[in-house]
Amino acid sequence: MEKKKQITVYVIQYPGEKNLSMRYMDPVTGKYHRKSAKTSNPKKAEREAAKWQDELRKGKFKPAEDLTWEEFRERFEDQAVARKSTGYFSAFHAAFRRFEESTQIQMLRDAPDVIDKFELSLRRSTLSLNTVKSYLKHVRVALNWAVDKGMLESKPKIRLPETPDEMKGRPLTDAEFERICASVPSVVSDQSAIESWRMYLKGLWLSGLRREESLILSWDEDAAFSIDMSGKYPRFKISASAQKSRRAQLLPMTPDFASWLLETVPKGERQSLVFNPIGKRGSLLTGSEVGRYVSEFGRLAEIETRSGKFASCHDFRRSFGTRWARKVMPAELKLLMRHSSVETTMKYYVGIEADDIAEGLWERFASTEEPVAV
Repeated sequence: MEKKKQITVYVIQYPGEKNLSMRYMDPVTGKYHRKSAKTSNPKKAEREAAKWQDELRKGKFKPAEDLTWEEFRERFEDQAVARKSTGYFSAFHAAFRRFEESTQIQMLRDAPDVIDKFELSLRRSTLSLNTVKSYLKHVRVALNWAVDKGMLESKPKIRLPETPDEMKGRPLTDAEFERICASVPSVVSDQSAIESWRMYLKGLWLSGLRREESLILSWDEDAAFSIDMSGKYPRFKISASAQKSRRAQLLPMTPDFASWLLETVPKGERQSLVFNPIGKRGSLLTGSEVGRYVSEFGRLAEIETRSGKFASCHDFRRSFGTRWARKVMPAELKLLMRHSSVETTMKYYVGIEADDIAEGLWERFASTEEPVAV
């Protein structure tokens, strides 16, 4: 009987690289596979290598030449996305389904060769540009993960389409906001549910929170995203555990939102989640379900924010950004919106007339500058 070939993982220091690497030879193909040990400490690297070798020898590894797409997908979903949110998992599920339907892929090794076919089918479809970009991005993430795990030799080139600079949707007017709130009883009948939704919508309107942020915002100081009352003014706090830097971050809160929140929620009730919109059956809702409820409110209020689409949670955020763009400078709005790039923030200033900006500037400097003859 032929002796079963074993995989042995070695630690190697490559020239010019700070961290040590781990490498092994595929006993079936004779090809080498490597990945970073993510440490420059030899003892830690050896432990990582031993751990990886143990995984490979226990059957968690299968050469790319023999790994089916279905096997890869099951492994990826189990190891990379199973512990993520429902929305995150659903996004990959939708992308994989489209990828499989358009390419009829059977083996993982064929993935780099059918990417062009996938891109072409998406371009010829009636899908929106943003949906096309989302599908390509999620497939790219999965295949890059396959490379990192030694299942594929190299990362396939996937070209993401450029999306237009203009924002999707549009800001809501004050009157439209009131109409959306008025439509709530047409969707949910229980009085407590109606009140929970009106509070949630008002919170979105005043805070500028993203939907995901609004649903995890908590009064508990050790929560991932919470209300911080330790300073002179109320602030948002992102806990250290929720940050890649492992450092807590404090962010400003607008005065109108802070005042409304403190007036609305009695001191003795400031615990757990800040917002808890209730569904028709009185159960907790997922982010996607909350989004569908808000769109239904918008539909009943007959508020269309783009072709065929009704008011969404993000339109509330756009409204917030547009209102405050007239009152604060870009750097300040960037913090209020929690943007990573000021370029994103600047989009909120595009629709503001030069005279509106000038008026704000003159008001700011009226008390410190000499009058200018016109």
